[in-house]
Formats: sequence, C-alpha cells, structure tokens
Amino acid sequence: MTLTRDEGATAAGTGGSLSTRLSRLLFLAASAGAVMLLVYWGRHATFLQDEWDFIVGRLAWDLDASMQPHSEHWVAGMAVVYKPLLEIVGMQVYWPYLLVLTLLHVTAVAAVYYYVERVVGAFAALAAALCLLFLGTAAVNLFWAFQIGFVGATALGAWAMVLFLDEPTRGRLLAVAVLLTGAVMTAGPGLFFVASIAAVVVVVPARRRQFWVLVPAVVVFAVWSLLFGRHQPGVDYLDALRQFEGVVGFIRVGLADAVGDVTGLGAEIGLILAVLLVVAVVWNLVSGRPVIEGALAGTAGLVAQYLIIGVTRYWFATPAAPRYTYIAAVFLLIAIAAWIGARRT
Repeated sequence: MTLTRDEGATAAGTGGSLSTRLSRLLFLAASAGAVMLLVYWGRHATFLQDEWDFIVGRLAWDLDASMQPHSEHWVAGMAVVYKPLLEIVGMQVYWPYLLVLTLLHVTAVAAVYYYVERVVGAFAALAAALCLLFLGTAAVNLFWAFQIGFVGATALGAWAMVLFLDEPTRGRLLAVAVLLTGAVMTAGPGLFFVASIAAVVVVVPARRRQFWVLVPAVVVFAVWSLLFGRHQPGVDYLDALRQFEGVVGFIRVGLADAVGDVTGLGAEIGLILAVLLVVAVVWNLVSGRPVIEGALAGTAGLVAQYLIIGVTRYWFATPAAPRYTYIAAVFLLIAIAAWIGARRT
C-alpha cells in the first residue's frame, strides 16, 4: 500500500492541524533533548577497540582511506565523516564525535516519524519516534561514536525506504537511488535496505518499472566488492551456506531478541510476534488483497538483516547484539505502522 500525498494527509490528520503541529513540536523538543542528554552522558567516553584500527589504518588521505574494508564493511561514508573530525577536533575530546553520532541517530528517527505520521497519525508517530529515540537495548549505537557507520547507513537507508513507500514521484525515486547508494557505501546495514526495497519491487507489479532505484547501489557495491572487498581470513562462505541449521538458528534468535527488545516483551514473546508478522505478510500477498507495501518492506528488511548477517558471520556474531537491534527497530516500527494504517483505511 502506497499512500499518495492526499491519502497520507487524511490518515495522519490535516498537516496544519493542532495535533499534528503539537506532535511535531514535541518530537523536535525530544530530539533536541536526546542529543543533549546522550552527548552529556557520554562525555567521559573515549576511543575504543575498532576505532583505533580505523584511525591508525587510515591516516593518509588516499584511495585506501575510503575503499579498504573494515571488518568486511565498505566504510567510505564513515571515512568522509571521521577523518575530517580527526583533523579538526583531534583526539583530546570525544563529545564532538558523539554529537555527530546523535545527529545521525535523530535523522534515522525522523524517517520513522515521517512515515508513521503519514500512515497512522501524529501522536502514533511521536510514540514510535520516542521508542527509537531512547532505545536502551541499542545503547551501543548511542554511546560509541564508531557506530557513526552503522547509524549513518541506517539513517540513509531508512529515508530511502520511507521515500520509496511515499508518493513515487521521479524526484523522490531519484533521491531513493542516491540515498541507497550512500547507505551501502557507509556500512553493511545499507544492504538490508536494498533488500527491503527490492522485495517491494519484485512483488508489486506496478513497482517493477521502478527497479532502477536499486541499480546504482547494487552496481557500485558489486564493483567495490570485486576490486577492494576482502573476506574474513580463513572463512569459506560457501561452507557457511551449507551450515543451514546454524544460519536458521541465527535468524531465529536474532528475530526473537530484536522484536522482544523493541517491544519489551522478551525473546519468547518476541519470536511469536516475529512469526506472526511474517505470516501476516505472506497472507496479505496470497489473499489477493492490495499489498501493504510498508509491512512488506519492513518485514523483508527485518528478515534480510538476520539472513545476511547469519550467512556472513553466524559463527562469531551475536544475533542479539544491540547494534543489530537498533536497525531491526526501524524495520519493525515501519511494518507495525503499515499494518495499523491499513486497518484504519
């Protein structure tokens, strides 16, 4: 289900209504408060673990600084942010790095707010935004500045997804292509959003002619992988694919913990809700009813996230890691909002 501008305004309430204006003001106030609080709380933090590898290994301003992978991620977008910060701010204080991180975090949250307001309503959007804005179960993405890569890719991908689900004008679709390309260049989570949008393109006949929005991101990532990408030393991905049980277990645990952490209901209930979400999307696709695109995109992105991580690193990654929960929360909130919006129309 794609909302036109008029339908979106109807679902969310008139754009100039008192409730909408109040909700937006509260969201802006909460976002400003979150930035100040998160930076203040993390003001005594310092550079940690992967940050040192990234900093020491990319001192020169050359092609390798942007193209060489870090833990198999393409981090060009992160290098564009981090390296100037190192030059300008230095390493005496950490809070400027946290400030950039929290601003990117608010940008990702704003994408969720934008979508939920259009399909459900202003105060539902505020509730969803607050859930993500202060998501304690994803704290590593809020207090470790190195997560500029993950959060930046999520912000770019989230905006690409919600603009794609919005009124499909040529200008918006062009923005989607640019944002997706930036997302895959910034960190691995960009691929999850490519998969999310690809699911809608493949399933919805009217969307198939818009496949071109995926092409730049797919092409540049494929070229980078061939020229610069590096596999984990000693890891055979084909062998990993054969470890079907391990990958499936990774996906199951990841979905259960992510949904459980975002809803606060725990992993056992989280798994039930995740299964129900997937079943509901499948039912929507086979029932002959209009496809609820937001539910499809959110669920496909959620499953693709743990599938991709499971295939590439199930042998050492933790599916319940907070950095993964953060990205999953974006997909989950979009999917839930789409279902609620569809029930109201």
